[in-house]
This record gives sequence, structure tokens and C-alpha cells, in this order.
Amino acid sequence: MDVDDEAPGAQATGGTITCTNACVTLSGSGNGDYSWTGRTTTRATSRTPRCARRAPHLTVTGANGCTSQANADVDVDDEAPGAQATGGTITCTNACVTLSGSGNGDFA
Repeated sequence: MDVDDEAPGAQATGGTITCTNACVTLSGSGNGDYSWTGRTTTRATSRTPRCARRAPHLTVTGANGCTSQANADVDVDDEAPGAQATGGTITCTNACVTLSGSGNGDFA
């Protein structure tokens, strides 16, 4: 008699949420049916659902009924870029000032 008790080998990956990217696409692998729990925003049975904050959890159920589980890491990088601005004083004899800006991002 053969025993088929091999787990389907679930693996899950996430991504990084930023100020401009509120969702990441999760990626799951394993030999079987997928079930995601946590905050997914698309089909929880998809191999690549989208999610927002909170670490989602993947369960893969193989054809033999065995399961395996994995967590996807979802990091959050929402630190503000730290903008600073300086100007000057407009007077009757000085109609213009030079503005200056600094920070660790794009300037607009």
C-alpha cells in the first residue's frame, strides 16, 4: 500500500506598500488549490491576488487533501520625504526673491 501524504509546498511573497502604491500583488506557489486569508482585494482563491496592509496568509490544499501554509510579507514605506523651503523678503527696491527647496524626493 502506498501512502500519499506529501504536502503541496506553499510559498508566498508580497511586496512594499508606499504613499503612491496602496496595494501590492501577492504571489503564491504550490501544488494544489489556493486560499488566501487576510486583507486581499481580489479573489482569495487566485494565485496572485492584490492586497492592502496586513500580512496575508496562504493555504494550499493538494489533491491528496494535505495542506501547507505560508505568509506573504507586506512592508509599508510611508515615510514623508522631509521637505524644507526658504525664501526671502520682497521690498520696494527688491521685487524678487530666490526660493530654495530641499528634501529627499522629486521637486515640483
